[in-house]
Amino acid sequence: MKTLIITAHPEKWWTVNLIAQTYAEQQEKNWNQTEIIDLYNTDLKLDFFSFSSKNNEKNISIRQSKILEADELVFAFPVRRWDSPAIFKNRFDNVLAPWFAYKYKNNKPVWLLNKKAKMFLTCDWPKIFFSIFPISIKYFWKYMRLWFCWIKLTDFVLFDTMRKRKKKYWRENKIIEKVKQYS
Repeated sequence: MKTLIITAHPEKWWTVNLIAQTYAEQQEKNWNQTEIIDLYNTDLKLDFFSFSSKNNEKNISIRQSKILEADELVFAFPVRRWDSPAIFKNRFDNVLAPWFAYKYKNNKPVWLLNKKAKMFLTCDWPKIFFSIFPISIKYFWKYMRLWFCWIKLTDFVLFDTMRKRKKKYWRENKIIEKVKQYS
């Protein structure tokens, strides 16, 4: 089994990267292949923002081939303004384009991918705020983004009140244990 882990956080020391590393280590213990793509620290980032459409098409096709090779997708990012960071949304829209993830035939969607995904999100708010609103981030991602690309969300884990927890060592151990439960 091959797992593709996609993270989006500008700081290497942040919890998102701890989650990605822990999940990758657990998968490798089970003899699974893993690859972590950090959208802020990738070699393809410079080409991605260039104005040359040739470079952009090459980078998108590289990312699409990685998605096709993977059996499982894992997304890890902080919640920003009730959604993912802009760099994550941008890459998601460009890579999972209509002709790659789905197409229309006789005015009906035909799905081209059949993948499973897990999401690990971090935020500063308490979890209760994400369930109060009619369309929470979980259901928005599950039905509006992933399901439309025929990617089934199997697990959704939200780590809340990240900055309010005083003991960093205690918090990291709890996060590691929770990630191990889902891998």
